[in-house]
Amino acid sequence: MIKQRVVLMMGVGLPALASAGLPSMEIDEQCLGIAVKEEHSLMSRTTSVAGGLGGSVVMGSAKGAPARVSAGAARRSAPRRKSLAPQAEMSAADEAAPAPSVAPAPPMAPVESEEAIDMDDGFLRDRRDKDQAAASFGGTVHLSNDDALSLASPQRLLYALERHLPTPVEHIRPHEFLNYFSFDLPGVTGDDAFGVGWSAVQQDDGLTMSIVLQGRELDRDAMDLTWVVDRSGSMGADDRMPLTHASLRTMAENLQEGDRVDVVLFDDRSCAAVRNYVAGRDSLEALTRVIGQIQPRGGTDLNQGLQMGYAMAEAHAADSGRSGQVMVFTDAMLNTGDVSVATTERIGGSLDKHGIRLTGVGVGEDFRDDVLDALTEKGKGAYLFLGSEAVVERFFGAGLGSLLTPLAEDLKVALELPDSLGMERFYGEQISTVAAEVQPVTFASGASQVFFQDLRIARKGLKASDELELVLSWKDPGSGEVRSQVVRKRAVELLRADTTPVFKARALMSFSDALLAQQMGGACDEPAGAFDRARQGAPGDGELAWLADLMPRSCAVAAVSPGAPGFEAPALQVAVDADVPVGQVTLRCADGDQSEILSAARPAARFAQKTGACEVQVQGPVPLVTRVELDGSDTELMCRVRGGRIACR
Repeated sequence: MIKQRVVLMMGVGLPALASAGLPSMEIDEQCLGIAVKEEHSLMSRTTSVAGGLGGSVVMGSAKGAPARVSAGAARRSAPRRKSLAPQAEMSAADEAAPAPSVAPAPPMAPVESEEAIDMDDGFLRDRRDKDQAAASFGGTVHLSNDDALSLASPQRLLYALERHLPTPVEHIRPHEFLNYFSFDLPGVTGDDAFGVGWSAVQQDDGLTMSIVLQGRELDRDAMDLTWVVDRSGSMGADDRMPLTHASLRTMAENLQEGDRVDVVLFDDRSCAAVRNYVAGRDSLEALTRVIGQIQPRGGTDLNQGLQMGYAMAEAHAADSGRSGQVMVFTDAMLNTGDVSVATTERIGGSLDKHGIRLTGVGVGEDFRDDVLDALTEKGKGAYLFLGSEAVVERFFGAGLGSLLTPLAEDLKVALELPDSLGMERFYGEQISTVAAEVQPVTFASGASQVFFQDLRIARKGLKASDELELVLSWKDPGSGEVRSQVVRKRAVELLRADTTPVFKARALMSFSDALLAQQMGGACDEPAGAFDRARQGAPGDGELAWLADLMPRSCAVAAVSPGAPGFEAPALQVAVDADVPVGQVTLRCADGDQSEILSAARPAARFAQKTGACEVQVQGPVPLVTRVELDGSDTELMCRVRGGRIACR
């Protein structure tokens, strides 16, 4: 086997502790060539693997694990006995058990008038399940929206809708829409780990509430990364390998000094192309050259690639004591070796037991969602879909710190309700009155989530002084200590808050309902109409306007006015101040479109100066568009992106 030992001291300023004791970089040229020889030096460590890897990023696909009921499947299943919503996790025994008989709730009194605010908005009726009985009033409910970077479902669906591709029911997980789209963030104050924003709308005997959770952004220490890359023949289809190359190069350019990288390649065999690359110490050019030499060939033995990657990551964890993450880039088209999804899932769980997180990167329009979902469900990492270089930049460029840095591990979210309120429906992944039935999740640094629920008001009414309590508990990733944060809110404060998050969350759930109805062959005009009514409560929201344009044509929804056609557009230097990572800026003008990718090295887009009117499009989670007018004297445009809205001056 031909190996090249590379010792290029590039980083004069590299902290001594970041690379102290790390071996020299090695490149295996034979691994990159035609004759690939299997390496067994580390495989013996994995012969008894009984667990699995963690999160997953998707380049062209979506998610759904056997350990949980997907949103689509949950809606077609009977509720479990102790669960409060169809999205909750179900065992086989629970599914077989009959649902308990619950008498209809008696008529309920409205909120007491002394401080209550009555906002009678008919959109609430569009979503409420008339036949779903409310839970007991008061008490504690435990909630989960999955890991904060579980975003594959909306990414894959939006990609498909833009290209008029099928949107299978199993790819539609509504709670991920709440994770993916932008909301006004509450900010993190003092020593808190989380900022919490509350809002509610009351109608008759119901209260619809949103809770926006924002995580503090952390600095991270140098860590050990293992990139497991699929180079099987199926990776030669569409743009799978170019997107993989772009992701790896972007990540390599955004590594922190002292980060160590190993690169494992697999087809029907596996080998380590790079060992012990250290950012700031070794040649970046050498690593990017290796990335460019990865080409499709052979079959797909994902399990073997995972085992080798796992073994290397485990060895580093034992030797260095640093945090580690395995990142898998694959279309998961298993066709050789052990093709069992259950085996892949067990490997993910094993990584999690050793404190090694997993990010799974799904590549291709038709990658195996069931495989990556099972893998990332157990490995507690990110699960994303990447369909363009702008999105690559968002997660592997500007957003790499969040992707690699957990703020909280084993996060548990509990909502304590007053006796005047009962949970009617939770639009998340899991809910239960029993804490053990809701799986803890990982919350990434700087990430945000929205918890959205319908509550029912007891017959005695809701007092303005009634208080709700949110209890967050988690394990600190660095120290392992268990920490907690408690936030309380009075009902009157909920009802007086800005209602935009409630309406936006309702619109997103109605949009997912329309997709489900359309794919299941039913009428989708009712949820589409509900979407249109709800978005009127979030005026000027560019993300919702964009979704309205993507609504399937079979669903009746009011058209969004695109503005006057055929503008004359200027171009200039465009800087972006955003609350989410932005990967690309586009100027859409009468004489054509111009785009620039943003990065840490290029924080502003630069275009030739013009005069007149045009559109500026900023690519964040979704494209946001605004019109601008220039008289030719302007030299800089500042675009501010907050909560899914854009304004440029």
